[in-house]
Order: sequence, then structure tokens, then C-alpha cells
Amino acid sequence: MAKKTEELKGLESMRRYAEHWAKNAAPGMVIGLVGELGAGKTTFTHFFAQALGYTGHTGSPTFTLSKCYRAQWPIYHIDCYRLNSIEAFVQAGLDAYLPSADGITLVEWVNKFPQLLPKHATVIELAIKDEDTRTVSSFKTE
Repeated sequence: MAKKTEELKGLESMRRYAEHWAKNAAPGMVIGLVGELGAGKTTFTHFFAQALGYTGHTGSPTFTLSKCYRAQWPIYHIDCYRLNSIEAFVQAGLDAYLPSADGITLVEWVNKFPQLLPKHATVIELAIKDEDTRTVSSFKTE
């Protein structure tokens, strides 16, 4: 898949974007999320989980490192922000979700350790254009 870029204006656009990805989701899918603080990684995850039937609270697992949302399939939400090495990622047992046989894995700050992504994972890069607009690019790993 070639890199595809588009602009999202407002939360409703982000919701539709996440719903598009959720429609094509299946167990074993891995999505890496890249972007500065406030770019919308956790917001994307929230809308993605909602589109798959999750009705609870979603929040960034910055301090817990991971969360699981029970939806149509389990959604494993991992945050690499506080991790300093691949060894720390593995010691936390997070490598077991790359990929997960029974669920979908979303990894925030995956750009810190891109080598962790399996082949054919999706990477979504989010960039702040202005307060209400994000530029998003997506591509598959090789």
C-alpha cells in the first residue's frame, strides 16, 4: 500500500476515519500510531474501539503501558511513550500482542521501536495542522 495522506477537520472527521479502519479490522491486525502529544492517537483509538462495539472509557495507557478493550474482538492498546528500550517492551510482555491471534493491537509511539512491527502492519501518522485539523498518513510496513 502506497502512503495515503488526507486532512481531517474536527472530531467527526476523525470518527469517520477510525470507523473506516475498524470496518476492515480483523484479529491479527496491528496498527502503529505516530504523532506528537495531542495529535490524536488516543482519540483515534477511542473511535476505533467504539466502532467495534466498545462502550467503556478509553484513555492513554501511558502509565499502565497497555489496556484491553472488550469489543467485537479484544483491542490491545499499547503505549510506548515511557519505554526506553525494546528490552523493556519485551520484559513487559507486550511483544505477545504483535500480532495477537485473537485481537487487534494499536501501538502508540511505535516510531520509538519501528522494528517491533510485523510485516504488513499499518502505520498511521497524525500531525497537527491547527487546533481543529489533523493531517493523517497511512501505509503498510514491508
